[in-house]
This record gives sequence, structure tokens and C-alpha cells, in this order.
Amino acid sequence: MPGEEDFGITPVEALASGKAVIALGRGGALESLPEEGGVFYGTPTEEELGRAMDRFEELENGIDPGSLQAAARFSEGEFARKMRGFLELG
Repeated sequence: MPGEEDFGITPVEALASGKAVIALGRGGALESLPEEGGVFYGTPTEEELGRAMDRFEELENGIDPGSLQAAARFSEGEFARKMRGFLELG
């Protein structure tokens, strides 16, 4: 069962490749993954993961791979834009 991570690179790489993910809805996944990027599940149990997989199968065909490419969230330009915003506040 995957654990809670501060930042998991694997889901971000999957989205950058246009693949939806199933992720534990805690830790870094909540910050790095958009809701439309797949399915979150609440507790790390076999039953919850099974239900998430069922929901994922229902959604998978309706997901546009191009819309999943969330890597732009972490692009150099996006970083610079956010950094300027922080500096302007200070």
C-alpha cells in the first residue's frame, strides 16, 4: 500500500505523460495533483483502494490525456511567477 509522501514524483510524472492516477488523498498528493487528474482515496486499506480502482475505471475513458499534463504547475515560468508574487507581498 503506498504511504503518505510529502511530494511523490511518480504521480506528477504520470500526469506529465497524460496518464491519470489513483492516489492517497493526503500529503503531497493533495498539493501536486489536480482533482481531475484521477481518483483520491481516503484511507490506506485494500477496500478503499478497490473502490478507488472501480471509480477510476468509470472515469478513465472520459479523461483527456492532454488536460492531465500538469507539469506546467512546476515549470520554470510558473515558479518565477509565484516567486514574484511572494516577493511583492513582502
